[in-house]
Amino acid sequence: MSTLLWNVQGIGNPWTVTALATHVKEFNLSLVSLSETRSKSAYMETIRVRLGFDGCFCVDAKGKSRGLALLWKAPFAVQLMSFNDFHIDAWINTEEDVNWRFTGFYGDPDPSQRKHSWTLLKRLARSYNGPWLCGGDFNEIRGIHEKLGGGGKPGYLMKNFNNAIDKCALREVEYEGSHFTWCNGRKQNLIHERLDRVMVNKKWWNTYAIANVKHLSRWCSDHCPLLVTFKAIANDDKKQPPWGYRFHYENAWADKEECPHIVKEIWEGGNTIHSAEELGRRINHCGQILGQWNAKEKRTAKPKLEN
Repeated sequence: MSTLLWNVQGIGNPWTVTALATHVKEFNLSLVSLSETRSKSAYMETIRVRLGFDGCFCVDAKGKSRGLALLWKAPFAVQLMSFNDFHIDAWINTEEDVNWRFTGFYGDPDPSQRKHSWTLLKRLARSYNGPWLCGGDFNEIRGIHEKLGGGGKPGYLMKNFNNAIDKCALREVEYEGSHFTWCNGRKQNLIHERLDRVMVNKKWWNTYAIANVKHLSRWCSDHCPLLVTFKAIANDDKKQPPWGYRFHYENAWADKEECPHIVKEIWEGGNTIHSAEELGRRINHCGQILGQWNAKEKRTAKPKLEN
């Protein structure tokens, strides 16, 4: 099964609709979550018909900004749970009789108001304890290693985001593709950041641990579409590491230039640590990033043939 999450920055552009239609056909998408549609429900209904989806729910744009949409078709059936300008929360039923919760999330683009986004995220987490996938454009990074170019980033913004993720007991699904999901596209002061991500809780992971996120190429938007592929676990399937697996540092990593660079960025990029809880959170975050880096290194490494 496949799902797409994408900040389209306006669905009114015909080329954006063409790009979306291409993704729907190529990846056989059954669920699509869009943010910044900058459109109304009537127009999104025409998009639903054109793309061949069974259902569509839209949060109308405010003037020429914002706007959310969720489109679906078999094998998914959707029951709406809650919504506002920054999220669509829905119950997903499948033909496999496996049910879970999906939240398409959009973080407030105003840094001074972003604390309200994390309050919303934590409220959503408290309202349900079953399998949950939450993803979209959070408009925030978790550390300075997720930013390239531009000026510095206030540490408290990243800290608040990480605290919210911890409070919600979410973890990120491993991704492939570009490390950054957003680019401002400027010739001067070019900036790349990883603003878009997909996170799940333990119960979702235990159901769909055969899961992967792919950052597709940017097309008609300065955000990458996120392609999520997953399937229910069968007894004979090879699983990803269990939810609570312990991170282990490999001595061989010391020979790789990227490893100390990653560690340095994470430890120098956050706020001063004042408690054991903050120390543990920093260590866990560092281990997660190193684990993702190591997995990518293994996929791209080519075997050396002996003479």
